[in-house]
Amino acid sequence: MKQLLFSIMVLFPLFLLAGNVHAQQLGSFPSLLQEEVVDGETVKASYPKLTTYFGVGNSSSNVRYLYVWIPVPTNDVGLRVVSPMGELVPNSADAVEKGADKQKNISFDPGVAFEIPAEPIQVASEIIKSGSSTKWQQTLSNDDSNEIFAQPNGKFTNAVTHAALTAPILQGLYRVKISAEKATQLKGSFCLQMGALANSNGIVIAKDLSTLFKLVNNP
Repeated sequence: MKQLLFSIMVLFPLFLLAGNVHAQQLGSFPSLLQEEVVDGETVKASYPKLTTYFGVGNSSSNVRYLYVWIPVPTNDVGLRVVSPMGELVPNSADAVEKGADKQKNISFDPGVAFEIPAEPIQVASEIIKSGSSTKWQQTLSNDDSNEIFAQPNGKFTNAVTHAALTAPILQGLYRVKISAEKATQLKGSFCLQMGALANSNGIVIAKDLSTLFKLVNNP
């Protein structure tokens, strides 16, 4: 895979969670590369495409992996994770794991990382076979962003990260790692949101390779 240049940014504006709001109303999610002029000033433009996943932790570990299918090359991807999901209300387009609502007020200190396979996996029919055998490489990560609203304990420990690339992320399979602090269990709910550019229709996030295979090959 072509060399990637990654840069972490924390540009998610500060705001307070209040009331029942949709995940798409978390607030603007500025991209890393796109800009626009607002009131005479050049600012980062928000991602036009957002894919949202509501999940629950794994009480036997401090790590969860989610699998992502990106259908077209893109050169700007952002990830943000908040915990707990609180009063965020999923809409019909969001993926929601069973039990997420029951744990909606239970939080953990989330970290997030974007991982790529050792060799590109670009054919949808190979998601399970190649995804199960590949070695994964972490490319970018973030933990404890003070630009995101605080967790219930008042600490700014939610996570945001972006990838700026010298060459586009290829179409294919990727993995997102969600983690809790060392020596703690990943218990509670979370909301993962992936932002992408306008040409990135059809990004899919799933809890495992089998589910992703079905969603991608039998939409």
